[in-house]
Amino acid sequence: MAYELRIGVRIRAPRDTVFQHLLLPQHLARWWCNFAQVEPKPGGKFVFGGDYVIAQPEGHAFTCRFTGGVVRKSVTFDWPLLGAETTVAWEVEDAPDGSVLRATHAGLPTARNTCGSLLD
Repeated sequence: MAYELRIGVRIRAPRDTVFQHLLLPQHLARWWCNFAQVEPKPGGKFVFGGDYVIAQPEGHAFTCRFTGGVVRKSVTFDWPLLGAETTVAWEVEDAPDGSVLRATHAGLPTARNTCGSLLD
């Protein structure tokens, strides 16, 4: 059985600022992983890893590919994770006090990992 995780977060920052923190390696490395290489275009590479990613990659880093998106609104990528081919969508929309980030991670092979459960 595959699982899907959906999260919505209100952020007190404009949409463009949120996208900079999603797609610029120096910002990603501060909140999501230790290092990242990013080519944010369909077919572009997205390589990331380090000590505090959600799960440790089998090798040095996760190697993902961007599959689509809308400039400064959304981005999608494939992420081989925990032995499965999963897909991720990050969507950012304007809100009165900043923006809303919606993340969907589909195709997860388990509801539990070393960080806890998806229910947590």
